[in-house]
Amino acid sequence: MASVKRLICLLLVLGWVAGRPAAQTAEVLKIGVIAPLSGTGAGWGLALRAGAEMAADDVNAQGGLEVAGKKYKITVIPYDDQYKGALAADAANRLIFMDKVKFIVGPMGSAAGLAAQEITEANKVLFVGNSFTTKFLGPQKPYSFRVTMTMVEFSLPMLNG
Repeated sequence: MASVKRLICLLLVLGWVAGRPAAQTAEVLKIGVIAPLSGTGAGWGLALRAGAEMAADDVNAQGGLEVAGKKYKITVIPYDDQYKGALAADAANRLIFMDKVKFIVGPMGSAAGLAAQEITEANKVLFVGNSFTTKFLGPQKPYSFRVTMTMVEFSLPMLNG
C-alpha cells in the first residue's frame, strides 16, 4: 500500500512538472530506456523506446521541462537488452555509471526487470519497470515502481468482490 501511495505521489509531481513548459532550455535531463530493441520482444521494446522519445519531443517542443526553477531539455538514452536479464543489468550499469542517468524506464519482463533493479536500487536511481512479478516491489525497494499489476493484485480482489 505504501508503494502505491509513493507511486501516486510521484506521478502527480511528474504530471504537474511536465505540464509546465520551460521558457529556455539550459540543462539536459537524461532518461534511460532499457528495452528489447532486437530479438523476441522487439515489438514491445521498440514501442517503449518510441513512446519515450515522443514524450521527450513533446516536452522539448514546449521549451523543455522546468523543475525547481531550472530548465531542462529531455534526452532519451536507449539500450537493447534483447529481453535478457544479463543484458538488462549491463544496460543499467552503462546508464548509471557511463551516461549518469538518475531515471530509467523499462525493461520489459520480470527477469530483465529484476536484474536491472539490483543495480538501480543500490545506486538510488528511480526505476519504472514493466515487470510482472510480485518480487519487484517492496519496502526494501523504495526507488522502484511498476506499471503493471500482477495477477495476485487484480484477480483476487475481483474474485472476492
